Amino acid sequence: MTAHLLNQVNLEELTPEYKTLVKQVASTIEPDNNLVSLLSNVSALLNEHLKDINWVGFYLLQQEEQVLYLGPFQGKAACTRIPLGKGVCGTVAKENKTQRVADVHQFPGHIACDSASNSEIVIPIKVGRDVVGVLDIDSPSLDRFSAEDQKGLEAVVKVLNAQLARLDADNFAVYYDTPNNLSYKSSKYLSFGVGIGVILGLVFAGLFLLF
Repeated sequence: MTAHLLNQVNLEELTPEYKTLVKQVASTIEPDNNLVSLLSNVSALLNEHLKDINWVGFYLLQQEEQVLYLGPFQGKAACTRIPLGKGVCGTVAKENKTQRVADVHQFPGHIACDSASNSEIVIPIKVGRDVVGVLDIDSPSLDRFSAEDQKGLEAVVKVLNAQLARLDADNFAVYYDTPNNLSYKSSKYLSFGVGIGVILGLVFAGLFLLF
């Protein structure tokens, strides 16, 4: 079954290290249908395999509030809320584009969650075309992340995105459409169901008044 996930990327374009990492991520997450445990394992694998980093983890988008909330991570305690469009993470979530920052202190509006961080790479996480969060990795070294790192980490995220699209709605606990624990998929279905229910209620009320 991991073939489905690995089909999302061209392994031959990756360095041997990232080829191994992508395969391990795919085999680890393929049996998992719970978002929290899935992202926890991915952050642990990245923390184990990547050198010279001091923080790796996820921020998840709450669309209604336009805020990224801290998700599973490895590293020191971090910022729990990042407004959409603010800092590197908020910019990536808003623009749906990877940011590879050689010196975070030169990035306009940088949010310093860990003063030891000097460079950063942030990659958007998507379900279909919708951004649902970001992968954030920090390093204490300047210019830590290369073009090869970006290609390899984007491959990891493509595999992750493919698995997220397969999750059961009840287990997709992303704060996306509503401020409660409804899932990305189930919240959309709920909104649709409520709308149909209101329409049917009005129709039946009208028929009752007529008769």
